[in-house]
Amino acid sequence: MSSELQGNIETQYKITVELIELEQATSEFIIGMELDAELPNAVRINKQKFMNINEHLIKHLEKIQLQGYHFDNVITTLKLENETLEKETHFL
Repeated sequence: MSSELQGNIETQYKITVELIELEQATSEFIIGMELDAELPNAVRINKQKFMNINEHLIKHLEKIQLQGYHFDNVITTLKLENETLEKETHFL
């Protein structure tokens, strides 16, 4: 989303996909290390930060779509991920 990447939609897409993968890897790490049981407040904060990042990405991708690019699948993935994260934070 920096000025250097504004014209490079392909790189923006790759970065977004990488962020989704990192978020999923972080979630798996949290579960594997049972951090949700040991540090529920830290995990809640982490999940809230991911939700904020996802919301920012969704808005950015929706703007790019207005230029004719198709990011429906990525936007849907981010929205679903936020729904999941929101539900998970209620259980912490």
